[in-house]
Formats: sequence, C-alpha cells, structure tokens
Amino acid sequence: MKVAMLTTVHGAYDHRIYHKEAKTLADCGNYEVTVIAISKCAGSSGSTVDGINIIEYPGELKYSKHISNCVKAFLTGLVQKPDIVHVHEPSSLAVGSALKLLCGTKVIYDRHEYYPRLIREKIESKGFKTLAGIVEYIETVSEKFMMENIADRVIVVDEEMGNQIKHNQIIHNYPTGYTRKVRSGCNFGYVGIMNLRKIPESVEIVRKLSEYVPEVRYKIAGMAFDKKDIPENCEHVTYHSIIPHCEVNKFLDEVSWGFCLYEKTERYETARSTKTFEYIMSGIPVIASRTAGNQFIEDNNYGILIDPDNIEESVKAIREAIPKCEEYSRNCLNAKFGWEEDKLLKLYKSLESEK
Repeated sequence: MKVAMLTTVHGAYDHRIYHKEAKTLADCGNYEVTVIAISKCAGSSGSTVDGINIIEYPGELKYSKHISNCVKAFLTGLVQKPDIVHVHEPSSLAVGSALKLLCGTKVIYDRHEYYPRLIREKIESKGFKTLAGIVEYIETVSEKFMMENIADRVIVVDEEMGNQIKHNQIIHNYPTGYTRKVRSGCNFGYVGIMNLRKIPESVEIVRKLSEYVPEVRYKIAGMAFDKKDIPENCEHVTYHSIIPHCEVNKFLDEVSWGFCLYEKTERYETARSTKTFEYIMSGIPVIASRTAGNQFIEDNNYGILIDPDNIEESVKAIREAIPKCEEYSRNCLNAKFGWEEDKLLKLYKSLESEK
C-alpha cells in the first residue's frame, strides 16, 4: 500500500513526520512510504533514505508563497497517486481533500499544532488585529469542516487537543531522547527553532548567572528567523547555527540543563512542548516557562519553571537548582514516555480494513 506523508510547512526530515511516523510505517514492511515536503531547492528532487522515498518540491516559508507551495504539493501528490495521504497542517489537509475528491485517496489528518491560533498571533504581531480574528475564524471553520467531513482518520497529540475536536486516536508527540545518562553541573543548552523561544532572555539569564557561577556555559543551535535571536559568542555563550539531526546527540551529550522558554501567548499557555520531553528522555533537567502546560515538570521534579521576563528571579531559581541537577536528572530517566508506534500501526490497520 502506498502512503504519502505530505506537508506544506515542515521539512522532509521533520522529527515526527520522518523519524517517527514514516520510519515506523516503512519498518513494518506493509507500506511503500513517500515523504512529500517543501524545500528551498531550485527544483523537485527525489531520493531514497532508510527505505523511504523523499520528494522535495521547491518553495519558501512565506505567506505570499503559501498558495503556490500548496499547488506544488498537490501536483506532486497527484503524480504519486498514494492509497493513503497523511497530512500535518490545515493547508496540507486541503491538499489531501483535493486528492481524495479526485483520486479516492484516503486521508489521515495529524493535528499536532494549533495552526488557526498560530496564524492569528503572527498577523496580530504585524498590527492587524481585526484581520487576525477574521483569518482565525475562517481557518478554524474550514479545518473543522475538513476534519469532520473529509478526513478518514484524525490524530491528535494530547488529551487537551482531543477534548477540543473529534478524533480517532491520541498519539503523543513524545521523542525517543538521545544519550540517556545522569547529568550534573551547569552546562546549559538549547537546540531547535529559535523564534518565540526567549533566546535573548535565556542568554541574559546565563550572563547574570555567570556573576555567581563563573564556570557556567550555554550553547545554542538552531534556525533563527529573526536575527535578533542570534546571540553573540562570548566566554559563557556559544551559538552553533543549524546542526544536522544526526549531530544533536553529540551536541546534547555534555548538557546539564535544557532551556525550553516561550513567549507569553494563549497558544503556549496550555501546550506541552516536544522539546521538554526530548530533554527528559535524555536525562536532562528542564528549565521551562511557568505555564499550565508545563506544570507537570515541576510536579514530577523534572526541572524548574521560571518567568524568563524576570531575570533576577530566574537567576535565583537556577542558582538554587544547580546543586540538585543529579536528583532532577534521575527523575527524568525514570519517566515513562516514549514513541507510541503501536497506536499508529493500529490506526492504519483499521483504515485498511475499510477498503
């Protein structure tokens, strides 16, 4: 059976799409898996990695280019003629819906972001508050219609999202983690997308912390959409730019604490970041923003919660936590989280039985 993992926003090697879902389906031996994703390359390209076909269509992550990106994704999917298309955002759900209407393709919608709210916040940040509300409403209504009337299966990533919409399966976005070992010391780290992650604040926290703990170090790696998020290298802070996924394990090997900070927005107040679980599964205590979604970190002693806008209080909290690093790390290693591949395979099997 031919399966297309199709996205209009994420890259081909996105952690959930490629390293979890596509690999799980390819490894079970019942599916011919293709990942269709956006790329900055000049032309569409095809290759096979880990038994998975990779097809990248050219495009840019800009609002002005989004419609053309969707058209390219649709045409690429049309050529592939998959039996099942597994989509990951409202725009790719629209692409999947078109493929279903034209070709009879089964559609799985994997909802792991609050896209209508995310789009609203981005438009609001440009000063168009009224327009932002209108766009959010249109996105919400159209997404709901496609989920309830076109998608054959809907996956969500947590219980809160499951309570909001009709769905068939909750498959948590838990990572597998990297090197699992007890951590100690005051080596801080962050790896991932840098926008809206309070990177400048975390750098300032470390700079202030170094006045009390001179040996503190903080290394950062990832993509910065805003150059203001890129820190200057100094004695205590080092920016490594973007690193390949295969090098993340080495990057985090000597990290004692992982930052996971967010802007104060409605979208992030109840969300649980995959990044926190990535740290926890590696035995790395988490320093996260104090939100309702992150309360489990403090409740289970997986790390500490701070208000990144309050530098002095954050420095004080981290100074008090550093001697407890090993204790927090052992709690992280005892945590019971993991990729729920059996749920994904069961959902696919239920869809096959309907043919």
